[in-house]
Amino acid sequence: MGAIAGQAQDQQSLAGRLGIKPGQVVQEIGYDDDCDKQVREAIASVAGAELVDEDYKDIVDVVLLWWRDEDGDLVDALVDALTQLADGGYIWLLTPKSGRAGHVEPSEIGEAAPTAGLSQTSTVSAGRDWSGTRLVAPRARRLPGARLAGYVAGLEPADRAGRWRGGPLAWRAGRNLCARAARARRLSRQAARERAGRG
Repeated sequence: MGAIAGQAQDQQSLAGRLGIKPGQVVQEIGYDDDCDKQVREAIASVAGAELVDEDYKDIVDVVLLWWRDEDGDLVDALVDALTQLADGGYIWLLTPKSGRAGHVEPSEIGEAAPTAGLSQTSTVSAGRDWSGTRLVAPRARRLPGARLAGYVAGLEPADRAGRWRGGPLAWRAGRNLCARAARARRLSRQAARERAGRG
């Protein structure tokens, strides 16, 4: 009984560091054999339900994004992770710790997060081999660019407060288009600087 109680306490402690609360829907993206089983079990235990996968189509409270250096474009992954995220929700970006295979430099996270419209709020140790970076989108942020992107995407027009009549998923689609456009502009400026340097 003591070992079981100790395990439950450890799970609550780990989930508590990640801010997981009972009843939350947690979506997991990027799962592979190298993911920390204890982290996954701790989150599921406190949330009271199994983690949902990336094919889940409803709104989620938390996204657990496992990410390695060789996984591709981090900005695109973060933008995609926002699609189902509820207002006030957050993303835990889990990356291998320094010295582990697939380690992602903090500078890369620091550059990718704002490009995807996210702010970095904290970092934690998430198990023996993984670090967690908490990323949030500004609550109820309604940018003119997001409204414009919504029109481009063929979404319903926004009201005066900037809310999409099509609901939160419609607004997120507009926001995600804005993030992708911002990234394209950044890459274009970078390419221009490189061409100027070669000239």
